[in-house]
Amino acid sequence: MKLKPGLLLSLLLMWGPGVVWGDGDADAQRLAAVQKQTAALRSLAADFTSVKTVAFLSEPIRTHGHLLFEKPNRVAWEVTSPFKAAVVYDGRAALRYLADPRGHWTRQTEGPDPVLAETMRQLQMWLSGQAFASGEAYAITTEPGPPLKVRLVPKHSGLRKFISSLEMTFGEKLDVVRTLILTEGSGDTTRITFERIVINEPLPANEWFSEHASQP
Repeated sequence: MKLKPGLLLSLLLMWGPGVVWGDGDADAQRLAAVQKQTAALRSLAADFTSVKTVAFLSEPIRTHGHLLFEKPNRVAWEVTSPFKAAVVYDGRAALRYLADPRGHWTRQTEGPDPVLAETMRQLQMWLSGQAFASGEAYAITTEPGPPLKVRLVPKHSGLRKFISSLEMTFGEKLDVVRTLILTEGSGDTTRITFERIVINEPLPANEWFSEHASQP
């Protein structure tokens, strides 16, 4: 039986062994500091720029949009340029939306790319004060900086077919992710930069955290 990428990815995450640290106590202490700071985060709104480098393309793919986070587990990733699309994660599943030329959103029956869905899952965990939970499926190492960098490498070879590594750079107060670099198993890389970050303020009007948007 051939498993769909999304299902296979979910199984690999559940099979992960115990926590693996790169530098023992030093890494654990830095992650404890991140977890303490992000635990106070109730909401976040930010603009992002994503630059993806693909081996067979001469120019990188650039997208711009907005990231919204609301505790405990809601994340919305909305691309506004050069096209309109969105992925909404509620702690259980990631739902994908596309906009027509008139700007009307339609939920897609097929889920998002499993790499993007897993990236959003990790963002949700790290922004909601669950830094140590990533250690179930990833080996975690840190660079003290400043700025602090955290690198996640999948422990299971099957998961590494999708994601080679995730690297997050934190802000000075360790409460927000400033940049995220995703290296896929294929070698393609995506660098995401977050700007105009607003925390613990009422979120801008949006339709992603409404009742109908969160229904699977």
